[in-house]
Amino acid sequence: MDSKVNGPSYIDIANRYYGSEFAVQNLSKKVIKGGAGNWGETAMSAHPNLTQKESEDIVKYILSLAGEVQATESLPLNGTYTTDEHIGKGEKGAYIVQASYRDLGGPGGSHSLSDKQILVLRYPKIEAETYNKAAKGVRRQRLEQTDTFTVNDLMHGRFLVYEKIDLTGVGSMTLGFLPSEKPLPGTTVEVRSGSESGKLLGKATLANSTVKIPLSASKGQQTVVLVFRNEKAKGQGIGKLDWVGFEKAGVGEKGVN
Repeated sequence: MDSKVNGPSYIDIANRYYGSEFAVQNLSKKVIKGGAGNWGETAMSAHPNLTQKESEDIVKYILSLAGEVQATESLPLNGTYTTDEHIGKGEKGAYIVQASYRDLGGPGGSHSLSDKQILVLRYPKIEAETYNKAAKGVRRQRLEQTDTFTVNDLMHGRFLVYEKIDLTGVGSMTLGFLPSEKPLPGTTVEVRSGSESGKLLGKATLANSTVKIPLSASKGQQTVVLVFRNEKAKGQGIGKLDWVGFEKAGVGEKGVN
């Protein structure tokens, strides 16, 4: 369960996809059809005899294991922890920090009080199709004979929403479209906070399959909204979005005023 034999452990899988609403749909199909590429070159065997419901139940159980690995040492109530376990490993996992509390209860046998909070530090490059919400008409599509999903039917005025993105120290975003299909000329993308009409954090024109968008300084978790604009080509597809990346603010970078 928590050790690797031929591929990732169940807990590794659960921790990578923790909090993704698209995980059950995506992974259950992969359980049935098999696939490779997300965890190195090791291929996952197909299980064609499983029904979609059975596959979804298996995936839901695996995802329920997120955060079950026990820490190798207890951490103090105050202090710092350096997240360096990923260095040199080439993995795209996540750090899951869990803080829990339970008292001994009150006199006379009253119930104890307990609480738990979980903080997830995700890899700074996410799959575009893991958005939380989208404008009507936007759809996810799997590329034929691959395990790659893209976001399609992005047009003028349509948007994508990514929730609980911590922008503290983030200086820019990069959008990656399929290299085989350059974005529609004249298209701009706005990065807004909260909603499609919220505070403008950054803006850029799409010219190549990747575009870097400088962002104004922000702190804390934000609802990040990508709004696509092309007044001269309303109703035309802008391109197939593959991934979204976040970069640390660097010396000399300019944000949006």
